Amino acid sequence: LRSVVLDSSGANLFVFDSANFRVRKIDLNTFYVSTIAGSTNGFADGPFMSARFENPLGLDIDFLGNLIIAD
Repeated sequence: LRSVVLDSSGANLFVFDSANFRVRKIDLNTFYVSTIAGSTNGFADGPFMSARFENPLGLDIDFLGNLIIAD
């Protein structure tokens, strides 16, 4: 686990699952965990499951609510 960020509503926690090269979203109301980005090791820009991460370093959320992933 390398980075954690909470959305502006405080209802969703986003975390890097660095062992599996994926970004997970945890709904803090239900504790449901879903994968929102990533697939296998590597570098590939793209939406959702087509994105690939090699060495993810950080997560942030901008003022519009967009999740920013630094790899």
